[in-house]
Amino acid sequence: MMETKPKIQKRNIAYKIWLSNLLNGDYVKTEGEFQSDYVEVDNLKISRINLIGTVVFRYESDDKNYLSITLDDGTFSIRLKTWQEDVKLLQNTNQGDLVLVIGKVRQYNEELYIIPEIVKILDNPDLELVRKLELLNEIGKPIKLQSEKIVETKQEVDEEPIKDPKLIVNRQKILELVESLSTDQGAKIDEVIEKSKLGEEAEQVLNDLLKDGEIYQPKPQYLKLLE
Repeated sequence: MMETKPKIQKRNIAYKIWLSNLLNGDYVKTEGEFQSDYVEVDNLKISRINLIGTVVFRYESDDKNYLSITLDDGTFSIRLKTWQEDVKLLQNTNQGDLVLVIGKVRQYNEELYIIPEIVKILDNPDLELVRKLELLNEIGKPIKLQSEKIVETKQEVDEEPIKDPKLIVNRQKILELVESLSTDQGAKIDEVIEKSKLGEEAEQVLNDLLKDGEIYQPKPQYLKLLE
């Protein structure tokens, strides 16, 4: 009787793609044991990504068991999340660093994020330009996305769309906390997140406020309102 060899899962391709194109795709959750969830973009099933971007936000929990950074490739931004022993992958990253990452694309609460496998800080800023030229040649210009999700309404087309009321409330709560908790150094990120009681959603709101220019980081782990 012939021995049946165990099935080996092949590693999926790490695609190079504009972040705006990735975030414009449809996330598909699979059920097969040897299948990975993926984002469908132009008939490509993207479950892993090869990305070069700049660190625009960094957050590390007080217990050091969770660390995330937000990368921006010039078209949009996305979070890299690590837990427990994997936080070492992001430990040496700082705001402003140019980073190359290879990782898995995942989704939680409708937010796409990356679980990093390889993270490398790049010393040569020209590598970002090389990547952009490569993407322009292979994919074309990036898709333009709005900076915030807009709720679909039954308004007429020529009327201004209404932002998600929950999002507006959460943004206001975070802004008020940043203002009330600020010292000369600013408001500590950990304290803002804890007192907001929004969990990971607070981190996502902070990212949006930073991108919109309503708050800024005067130093690592602190925030201030833009006056």
